[in-house]
Amino acid sequence: RVEFVAPTGYAFTMPNVGDDALDSDANASGVTDCYNLAAGESNTTVDAGLYVMPASIGDYVWNDTNNNGVQDAGEMGIAGVKVELYTCADALVATALTDANGYYTFTNLIPGDYYVKFYVKDGYAFTMPNQGSDDTKDSDADPATGKTVCTTLVPGENDMTWDAGMYTVACIPLGTGTPGYWMNHPEAWPVDSITIGGVVYSKDKAILLMKSPVELDKTYTMFPALVSAKLNVLTCNDSSCIASTIQAADDWMRVYGPVGSGVLASSKAWKAGEPLYLLLDKYNNGLLCAPSRDDVVLYYGVIGNYVWKDIDKDGKQDLGEPSLPGVSITLSGNGIVPMTAVSDAGGYYQFNTLRPGTYSVAVATPAGYLPSPVCSKVTNIDGDANCTGLTVSSYDNTNNTIDFGFYVATVKTRK
Repeated sequence: RVEFVAPTGYAFTMPNVGDDALDSDANASGVTDCYNLAAGESNTTVDAGLYVMPASIGDYVWNDTNNNGVQDAGEMGIAGVKVELYTCADALVATALTDANGYYTFTNLIPGDYYVKFYVKDGYAFTMPNQGSDDTKDSDADPATGKTVCTTLVPGENDMTWDAGMYTVACIPLGTGTPGYWMNHPEAWPVDSITIGGVVYSKDKAILLMKSPVELDKTYTMFPALVSAKLNVLTCNDSSCIASTIQAADDWMRVYGPVGSGVLASSKAWKAGEPLYLLLDKYNNGLLCAPSRDDVVLYYGVIGNYVWKDIDKDGKQDLGEPSLPGVSITLSGNGIVPMTAVSDAGGYYQFNTLRPGTYSVAVATPAGYLPSPVCSKVTNIDGDANCTGLTVSSYDNTNNTIDFGFYVATVKTRK
């Protein structure tokens, strides 16, 4: 018998397939069957085929409820998150959705350089990346792009360390909008596509259909009303009075649609659909359980401002002290769901559209730093790292004085 040794990253192919002169004779361990050679015999048919072992990459998207960038005990996976795999030359390789437990995997990959792109779910934002010391328990998604850094997969590698953490963000209802509003304000759409009657329409396609003349086809009447109602619900307006109507109208479009199917005003189909349309129209105009955007005082207060490296630990923003991006700040109180912001590249953060009331601001001390010891709200150049009970007390009030200073933690060693 003959024994072959596979190079690193290679595996033996299936043996004894087809013509014995052209097949592979080595088993998975690289060993052939035994051969009996007669005196003077020459056997030149003992071959071994090898292939480059494929690679795989994946792992997990989770709800980072405390927004610390680390997968803590009790934090659950998020299902249905879109994940894409790209080569480092920006060529799309594959697309997946996270499973019921938040996991995803890309398999049978040609070894090479890749990165992963995550798409944040509605109502969520990406948590801070690369926190903690365990690379298998952190988030790897850039909060701005959802992309990871490039990584090299070698033959046979199974790299299950590429995760993304997301946390829920507060959703503040701003009032309902009519079809005219949603047609003329594509920037306000919370989604890039919408499903009506089981058909998925891109935002651009939906707006185009909403602008189409109604003529005699009542699907062109129902469509903009239903799209608007769904968008109003997605933007956090009260849906208690309209949820069942939206479902019924969606079922109506599923049966009598899609748009352009020719439903006449005199038809039995429109006799069933018109009452649904009239309720949707009332909801979109702010006449049911949610006010119109035109009737909502757009909202009231702002809290924010700045995070910086307090090099001399004096609690003041001195000339030359740089900003500190990527720091997590949480706003709570006044009956809201806690809201989280992350300081931007310039060190700034802001919470907008706040109702009058008293709020508390908490900051997560970044790894490797300690908070400045000063708590002062005298001027807008002081550090507030230990301050709470920050107040927004009137309409259109702005409090952009809440700053946080941190200095690098040092470890003293004995000589």
